[in-house]
Amino acid sequence: MENKIELPMRYPPITSSPPHADLLSVIMTEADSYDWIMMNYIQLRMALNVPCFAPCGDFERYHETATSIWNDCPWVSKQVISREVISRKWNSFIEFVIENIFTKNYVYVNIDRYYIEAYDDYGKRHFRHEIFIYGYDIESEMLYVADFFENGKYSYSTVSFTQLEEAYSGIHQSINDEIGDFLSGVHLIKLRNKTFPFHGAYDRNVWFCADVMISRIKDYLSSKNESLDDNVWGASLYGEIKNRLILLCNGTAMEKVHLDVRAFHVLYDHKVMMVMRVNYLFDNQIISDKRFMKEGEKIRDTANMIRNMYLKFEIKSDNKILFKIIDLLGGLQEDEESLFGEIINVITAN
Repeated sequence: MENKIELPMRYPPITSSPPHADLLSVIMTEADSYDWIMMNYIQLRMALNVPCFAPCGDFERYHETATSIWNDCPWVSKQVISREVISRKWNSFIEFVIENIFTKNYVYVNIDRYYIEAYDDYGKRHFRHEIFIYGYDIESEMLYVADFFENGKYSYSTVSFTQLEEAYSGIHQSINDEIGDFLSGVHLIKLRNKTFPFHGAYDRNVWFCADVMISRIKDYLSSKNESLDDNVWGASLYGEIKNRLILLCNGTAMEKVHLDVRAFHVLYDHKVMMVMRVNYLFDNQIISDKRFMKEGEKIRDTANMIRNMYLKFEIKSDNKILFKIIDLLGGLQEDEESLFGEIINVITAN
């Protein structure tokens, strides 16, 4: 067994949701995965009963669990090992991790952030969260991990064997417990061999179809409700966010409005993916006008500015900032609809 292994990772374009950030970190190490990626991450949903967006991504339907996206991506395989089996078959969780990293399995697991120094919660509060393990160094007794560490930013870091063992043990087996295991076990994720499930030579046309992509963009623009639920879908989220900002302007307490910066992180990530998609279409000669790329970058930068303004509001509580955000959101929606409309017209004309 090798003393040190780091499985491949690439920093992802979506960093507002752990499962999506982790998945993209893995599959984007394979260039051909971009075909599948560009067909997804188009639709958005805003859950009305929780103070944040549901995960961003269109996998034909939305998922109610944090782990189901692993099942739908053809670039990875997943298996789940119960904590009970791990405790019976391995001398420690660290031994289990090392053995599986050695066989090229990434490890996705719930831990208590209280015990890990890389988190802001270290030694302050018990808080369960997923952590993604992609490597180990036996000599230094460290693991390579990914999550939202210092200042809540998705990043790659290291954690000692001792701290991860404590953090793993700090999670109770019951998913109903306040710090219970909502993943219901430890998930092993493996990047599939390029010939599987592709059954031979890779064919981009199997995984990317411009007509299907256009259909999904139209679903987003028309706010099509993929699950027939009571949540807000697609471009309707602009209006929902503006309505909540107006409530804040009118003096409604923040805890009753249920809007925090995570909504703006998702909005920004969505525009990052839009720019990637426009560039992909250009690189693959599906569109030829470079103006589309510049317009996409402008939209992305506006979304980032809105996100930063809301962060500023959380510090200063100045309603003038909210009025400016409301105005910018209206322009952002118009620019996005215009860009998507032009791209759709160009592709359908060809």
